Formats: sequence, structure tokens, C-alpha cells
Amino acid sequence: MTTQEQKTLTLTEPQSEFYRYLFRPLDPSHDEWETRNAVVVGSRGLGKSFGAAVVAVSAVSELMEMPPTVLNKQVVIMAPTYQVVKSIYAPLFNDMFHLHHIAEKYNASEYFWQFPTGVVLRLFSFESAERLRGQGIHTFIGDEMSSWSPDPNKVREVWESVLYPCVTTRWSPQRAREIGAPSPGRTLVISSPKGYDFFYDLYRMKDSESNWKSWRYDYRDSPYLSKEEIERVRRSMDPMKFAREYGASFEESGNRVYYCFDRDKHVRNDLGNIEPEEQLLVGLDFNVGKMCAVICVERAGQLWIMDELQGANNTEEFARKLWNAYGKTNPIAIFPDPSGNARKSSATVGTTDFTILENRRNEYEWKFKVYAHKQAPKIVDSVGSVNKKLMNADGNIDLYVAPKCTETVKSLERTIWMENNPDSMMISKKEDIEHMTDALRYLVEYRYPSAGSRRIITSKSHTF
Repeated sequence: MTTQEQKTLTLTEPQSEFYRYLFRPLDPSHDEWETRNAVVVGSRGLGKSFGAAVVAVSAVSELMEMPPTVLNKQVVIMAPTYQVVKSIYAPLFNDMFHLHHIAEKYNASEYFWQFPTGVVLRLFSFESAERLRGQGIHTFIGDEMSSWSPDPNKVREVWESVLYPCVTTRWSPQRAREIGAPSPGRTLVISSPKGYDFFYDLYRMKDSESNWKSWRYDYRDSPYLSKEEIERVRRSMDPMKFAREYGASFEESGNRVYYCFDRDKHVRNDLGNIEPEEQLLVGLDFNVGKMCAVICVERAGQLWIMDELQGANNTEEFARKLWNAYGKTNPIAIFPDPSGNARKSSATVGTTDFTILENRRNEYEWKFKVYAHKQAPKIVDSVGSVNKKLMNADGNIDLYVAPKCTETVKSLERTIWMENNPDSMMISKKEDIEHMTDALRYLVEYRYPSAGSRRIITSKSHTF
């Protein structure tokens, strides 16, 4: 490598940090490579694309040292659009790294470089992701994942069904050891954040998987941005947009329904267990095929979400699950969607979801106490009750969540207002993640109503 090329590979401290982690040698004292998956959250001006390109070039160089008989020596970069591929990455590889001179073959229209020993570097846009299905990839780099698609479920589906399997099925640690490869397959996903989307899920993988590592860098970590320019931008930009683009923040309180929720403050692993005979408070959202419930206890005036239940096909199945899990040892009060007092799709005359839960006809082994308004409370009231419980104006927290309640945490973080407009007071159902928090707000609004909210008990015989 020439001196000029060595200067080209000079990295900033943030760039070198995740680069070193991806290419660190195998620790001989361990049977596994420490990290195969890196997630970088970065602000504008950090040099994300250049850092990604250096990782790609280094991966190509590493693979070229392996024999031609080794297959699937492919490095792939996926950008949000074809225009990003054309205007950013193609010039980086050809004008700065001169790969079109080094490669044995180069296709300028498909952005395909082939090197000695069968190593391939390819650029794709997200809309072309299906072309990778079934292929083998050693190093996959996802650029600006948060901009891949406005539909987070589509991004998740492509990642889980197409992209990640290309790495894991062809370049496992076992195969790397068998063929003497310097590393197994690896992934790097690098992006500015746009709220609590699938990119955020990957960022949090570090919490549960040892071979994932994440970093977050804001504008203060970039050597390319001046303080004067940042202050000018700060004065002219929406504060939430500034927080995302320059602060590398996932926060999106402008359209988050439960904006007071903070995983680091509200999720606690010291809540203990549900005690025998302890009163349980259950919020329930009726939803055909996906009954969702939060199972809570009240301690010292605080609400602790200890468990969650979902997936029952109907009210009978849900009630049986709840009774078998807790009903034989604990008294249970259920706070459901008030609509359950008027409907059951397969009901006989006079039978509703509420009568099934209360077992007024004595057809089942269970009998729960049910509390609900005659009509559904206003969304603004029930959401306000939850946010007040999460944190009041004095900064006090009266609601905590056990780590096992992963769907509830996701729902608290990612439920948003329809059309990103909190003034509409309509909750978006686009991601289908709002059911756990719907269940929670029925409970919280009834049990801890906001000022002016009116409590009406469905059954006069029940007091709470």
C-alpha cells in the first residue's frame, strides 16, 4: 500500500473505535469471536459513509488472503436509494480508493467489483434487497437504515428474512474456524436515528446478545463541524429534528404518545416476584386473535408491571390462560376496554366479554372482578393518566416495568400519534404495537384518573 493510500485510511476517533472492534483479532482464550454485529448511531457530519467504506475495503482485503476455493467471499453495502449508491459510494470506492483499477472486473452500471481469489464487492439500494435472497455474504453494511422505508415492518422483514440470513447461514463461527478464516461473517449498520424504529431495535441488541455492540455519537464527536455552524443550525431547526440529526437521539416526543417513558428509568430488574395472594390489577385490550394484557401489582402507591399476556384467540381462551397462571393463587381485578360490555362476536344472547370474565353464568372455573366505564374514556384522558404515572410535574415516577415485559416496553416506546400529529388524538395502528399500552391506559385511567375524569363502575356490586 502506498503512502497516499495510507493517508486515505486515516480515521477519526469514532470511526476507528467501531473499526477496531470489528477487526480485532480472535482472543485465543475464547471459543467465540467477541463481536460480529456493530450498530453505529451517528449525527450528521460524523463521516458515517466514509467509515462504512473503510470497513468494506478492509473486509475485501481480508477476504483476498483466502484461497480461491473458499466460496461466498462477498461484501455488500446497502443504501436507502440508488441515488445514494451512485453519488456517494461509487465515487468513494473509485476516486478515493481506486478500486476500479485494482479489480479484475468492474461493472459501472451495477456497481460490482470483482477482485482476485473470487472476492466481490457490491452496492445495492434497499428496493433491490430481494436480489440478495439466498446469497452468501461475509460482510454486510447497512447505510442509513432508518431511511430505508417508511414502513418499519418492511425493514424488519427484509433484515430477518433476506439480509441477516445471508451472513449467518454461510459464515458462521464454526465454518470460519474450519476453513481458517480470520473472522466469521459480520454486519455493520450505521445510521442517523429517526425515532424508535427497527434500527433502534438493533441498537438495543447489545442488551441481550453478547456478539452485538453499539455506539452513539453526536455532533460533538465530529471533527468536521464547527461550533458556530452548529449554533446557527440550532437556532433555525426544530428542536426534535436537531436532536435526531445532530444529537443522534432516538427521542421523538413530538409524536410519541407516551413521551414520559424512558427505558433506562422505568425498566427495573429489582421488582421481585408476584407474591401469593397479592392483589393483581390487569389491564386488558380485546383484540381478536391477539388479546393483550398487562399484569400489575400496586406497591407503595406505585404501579409495577410484572408480566404480560398476549396471543389468546378469544375471551374464553384468555381467561383460561390468566386463571391457570395466577387465578388459583391471587385475587384478580380486570380493567378492560369498555366495549367488551357490549360485544362478543360468537356470543349467545345476553353474553358479552364481561359476563364471560365474571362468569355470571357459572359455565367456567374462573371468576374475575371487572371494572370499567360505561363508555371508553377520551384518549387524551387515558394517555394523560399514563404519562402522569410515568412521571409527574415534580419528576416523581410511579410506574415501573419488569424487563420480561418486552412487548409492553416496545409499545411504550414506539406508539405514536396518527399522521405524526398529537393534536389529532388518534393513535397510529400502522405498526400494530399499541395493544399493550391500550390495555395499560384502560387500567391506569380507571385506577388513577386524571383531574376531571369521571369513574363509572360497570357492576354496582363491585367497588375498588
